[in-house]
Amino acid sequence: MQEIRIGEPMPTGRLINEKTDIFFSEKERDILKRFHKEANKDSALPKVAALAHIEDRKLYGCCGGTYHIYIDAFGNVCPCDFTPLSFGNIQKETVKNVFRKLKKRFTVPSSTCFMSDNIDMLRPIF
Repeated sequence: MQEIRIGEPMPTGRLINEKTDIFFSEKERDILKRFHKEANKDSALPKVAALAHIEDRKLYGCCGGTYHIYIDAFGNVCPCDFTPLSFGNIQKETVKNVFRKLKKRFTVPSSTCFMSDNIDMLRPIF
C-alpha cells in the first residue's frame, strides 16, 4: 500500500531555537486533519497519514515513548525521532533496562507532543 505521511515542523534540530510562528497553529492543524479525512475517502489514491490527525488528542495522541521509540545510529534510545533525550544506549545496557527507564516517564500516550510542550525548558540544554 502506498502512503503519504504529512508531518509538521517540530522544535528540534535546527528549529530548536526558532520562533513559534514557524510552527503550525491549531487552525493549520485542523486543515491537515480535514485533508487527511477527505483524501482517504478515495481508495484509488495513496493513503494519507497526517500526524496532526493521527496524534490528535481525540484519537491516539502522541505515542512517543509508549507505542513507539526511536533508536539512533549510535544506539541511543529516545521517545521519538523528534525528542533527542536518550534514556540509555542499547550498546551499553540491555533493551529491557533502557525501556524500563523510558516507561517511568512515558507511561501512556500524551494528548500533545512532549517536545513541543517542553521546548522552553529543554532549549537551554541544547
